Amino acid sequence: MTLSSLVLSFSSTSPHLQGQQCIFMETAMHLRSARPHAIMECVPCSERELDRAPAYFKKAMLEAESEWSTHHAKAVIDTTAKKVKG
Repeated sequence: MTLSSLVLSFSSTSPHLQGQQCIFMETAMHLRSARPHAIMECVPCSERELDRAPAYFKKAMLEAESEWSTHHAKAVIDTTAKKVKG
C-alpha cells in the first residue's frame, strides 16, 4: 500500500479528522522469529505540528542513542535523500 493510499484510507474512515495531516510510523518487531511483524501507526496532527515533527523525532532519537549503542542495527533509516513513494 502506498503512502497516498494510506492517507486516503485514513481521511475517508475518519470524517471528524478532515483537514488534519498524517504522521505514519512503522515499527518492525520480532525480526529474528519465524513470523516477523510490522506495525503501522497513523497519528493525526495539524499542519503546524507536521512541520515541527522532523525536529521532534530527531531530538527523541538522539536522546535514545544510548539505548541503541549496544545494538548493531540502525535505529532510524534516513529517507530524506531517497525517493519515497507517496
